Amino acid sequence: IAFPGYVYDASQGRASREEWEQAGTVLYESNADCADGRANRTLEDSFQQIRDIGLIFNVPERAEALIAQMNETLALVEKQVAGRPTLKAAILDYIDENGVPSFYAAGIYTDLIARAGGENVFADQPEQYATISPEVVATRPVDLLFVMEWAGGGTAEEKAEYYFKTFPNAPASQ
Repeated sequence: IAFPGYVYDASQGRASREEWEQAGTVLYESNADCADGRANRTLEDSFQQIRDIGLIFNVPERAEALIAQMNETLALVEKQVAGRPTLKAAILDYIDENGVPSFYAAGIYTDLIARAGGENVFADQPEQYATISPEVVATRPVDLLFVMEWAGGGTAEEKAEYYFKTFPNAPASQ
């Protein structure tokens, strides 16, 4: 059975990982993206997860075909941005009730931005998701703002409006 680790939250009436294992269930633990919050994730971790899922479902050739297609797209993007100025980018994730933003910092998102010819202005943070004070955000000019939208995290429009109003001098706000 392939379920993300967060499904096994015994506090919500579900079996714990240990209970599943005691019952003889073989578990798969994701090693990509935000599985454990490690900041050193790259696209290669995601490709490995695709390979793993391909093996689990006995379709490894489909997994490799998907990875090849993704690598072709990456190569095309890298070719298109070669020689262009490096844009400073940020990925806004969340704004808490006190107006303090969180950004995708180190890890896979920094890898994606770099492959697209940019630089993540929060790549120096030690974690993958970083809550960063508005005072610090204001010192890091952003040319290109990406906004994540997910259930319960506010709309992309609300987050973009917050950024543009709070940081009107940022190049991305112009």
